Amino acid sequence: MKNKIIVVAILITTFLSLSACSKLTKSESTLIKGQWELLQEPTQVTSNLKLLDFPDSSTSTLNFTKVKDYNFNEKKHELSYLKRYKYQVAFDNSGNILTLSTKKQKITYYRKDSVQYKKAITPIKNRMDSVNEVWKTQNQSFLKEYEEAIAGNWSNAKGNAQVNLNHDSPDPDATLSISNPKFLFFDVSFTGGARDKTMSVSFKNKNISDAIIKLSYSDFDTLLGHGWSSSENLIATKEKLKALTFRDLFMKLGEVTLTYSVPESKLSQDINVSAYKATVASNLTRFDECTITTRDCSTDNEFKAYLTPVETTN
Repeated sequence: MKNKIIVVAILITTFLSLSACSKLTKSESTLIKGQWELLQEPTQVTSNLKLLDFPDSSTSTLNFTKVKDYNFNEKKHELSYLKRYKYQVAFDNSGNILTLSTKKQKITYYRKDSVQYKKAITPIKNRMDSVNEVWKTQNQSFLKEYEEAIAGNWSNAKGNAQVNLNHDSPDPDATLSISNPKFLFFDVSFTGGARDKTMSVSFKNKNISDAIIKLSYSDFDTLLGHGWSSSENLIATKEKLKALTFRDLFMKLGEVTLTYSVPESKLSQDINVSAYKATVASNLTRFDECTITTRDCSTDNEFKAYLTPVETTN
């Protein structure tokens, strides 16, 4: 009697194991049917508050639901897809992880919405969200420091630096006035124009609410090191972001640009400050010179003004 119980238990365990292993209970021709997703690396966004995101899943999905789109030779484990791609096919024991191989590479896909896909992507997503949250905090801190340092009155009336008299240097006097930031926005007044008269701008007390520090993909490579957005590096990237200071932006990049659009117009402006024309320390930030570029987004006309602070007398 005892032996019968042991045999029955073994049979039940074996049955459950086989049932849980779809590769052993289904043919590969059946297994391959459906939608498969590639587990992609996070992509760089570098927007105002978001640094990383996942690519559009539609660009990383294989669809084996229409027979006309693919041909699978089960005996040779060969897949032809869209009459252009040929792969060797292998499945894991669950039948939910698909490896497509060529002579040059191996690509792993997961069955759409499978437990295996969620298990693989969840830790990456959590680390990515954590990086984005740190960047959001740091970005707002950097923006506030920049706005506080750039606040005040600026003019090119004194020592009007000129690069191209026909275009790059505006008519004297170009002036810029920026109020102290109020919860990450400020009021700006500007007057100036190109010497060739292709563009002239004057506005007062415009409330700017979409100012961002302009950083490119290569800027983040400089700040954080190459490979910072790879899934295996996200924990280290988070710590590097936490340690990043406003001074680091200048010391590592050489210059930092604040950009914003002008409300109710087609104008945008960039304010560029060089590390060689600024004092950036833990307790003091002072800009000695700046370059402001005014651009008409509808015509691509622009001009630059090279400005210095206007000394105020009490």
